[in-house]
Amino acid sequence: MPVLLVKGHKEVLEPLPKSPAISLGAAQKFFLKGAAAASYIVKKPRYRTLIGIFKDSFPSELTRYKEWTYLDFESQQPNMTILDKTKLEPYVRHLKDLAVEAAFGEVVYMKILRALFPNSMEVPDNYLHIDPVTGEPWIISRLIPDFNEFIEKKLTLFLGSSMKSAAEWDERAKPKRAHLNFSNNELYLLGKLYCTALITHDWDVVNNIMLSNSGCLGDSLTAKKVVVVDGGNKFHFGFGGLTCAESANENPQFNSDAKPIPAHRGFNFTLPFDIEVFLTLPRQIVGDLFTPDNEFFMLGVTDMLREAKASLEANPSCIQEAVNLAYEQISEDSDKTTKERLTNRESTLLNHNYYRGGRRSGYILEKILIGRINSLDNLLKRLSEGHSVETLNQETLECYQSAQRFS
Repeated sequence: MPVLLVKGHKEVLEPLPKSPAISLGAAQKFFLKGAAAASYIVKKPRYRTLIGIFKDSFPSELTRYKEWTYLDFESQQPNMTILDKTKLEPYVRHLKDLAVEAAFGEVVYMKILRALFPNSMEVPDNYLHIDPVTGEPWIISRLIPDFNEFIEKKLTLFLGSSMKSAAEWDERAKPKRAHLNFSNNELYLLGKLYCTALITHDWDVVNNIMLSNSGCLGDSLTAKKVVVVDGGNKFHFGFGGLTCAESANENPQFNSDAKPIPAHRGFNFTLPFDIEVFLTLPRQIVGDLFTPDNEFFMLGVTDMLREAKASLEANPSCIQEAVNLAYEQISEDSDKTTKERLTNRESTLLNHNYYRGGRRSGYILEKILIGRINSLDNLLKRLSEGHSVETLNQETLECYQSAQRFS
């Protein structure tokens, strides 16, 4: 079982006898307990297939392995020829590295949210554990007492039951925000979540099954703090194991050759992760959930943006310090080789310049987030002047298309 370093003390986690009643989503999850009755949820990654990531670039002579994941390779190695094993190894290593980076990214995400929004945001303490036997990355999150997924509860009340997959929405009429009867304070909280998603490029701040992944702390009628508990699609991490840039290439608005897919499961409104903010989030079941047409909603947006700007003004290095803290959240008994690759600036597992800001310019997480805060600030001013979301989105889309042509 994982061993965490919590406030300077080692904490050995053990299985939790009874699972809490919370939304579990699609990824494999189980529960552990630590000291002082602390409970943790453990999420394992959904491993991508070789063909899903490499597509047309996957060698035809290895096509019989195209549906394999990293774990398939690990279990079937004894039955493979030396030649096939040698050819597959670099592809499989890339799949594993993607999963490890995605898991580490969730630790980074929560640290950054806490740094930018210390007063308005509650996030779980996330840890990364690399199974020393299988090499699997686990995301270990301490459960937040009094976490209220009020958006999901509103949708469940409206539907009368829960959906189990996004595909169930294909033939069903989508609700409107008005159907969910949000109070003024709940609209204010929605505004805070929307601002968070725009700054961090979180496409999954509410998921496309039952609007879970976020909520508030305590009673939503009076709550001031929002909560985000999942960070699978944020920063440069796109859908289905792809980067945001690769996801955008499947967006018919961005790439005219892309095939249309139902909006709640497709790639509409996906764009690369960079300093310009696009005001519409992809894969929304409730299309107008985050529409900036309400004064309480917009107050939540502006208050959250103001807090991010104040955090940067008080400590211009707060984002980079948050990233550095994430490296301390790797379990004590993680696989030593992978742990070394994560922390060694010379390794190829992570782009350390991107995460740690090894230079003052270039594609650096800290610089992109600061740029997005400035971009959103400008967009909100233009919205207040009467510009429409559609007009501003079109300008942003053209900006990214132009950058793509000349890159």
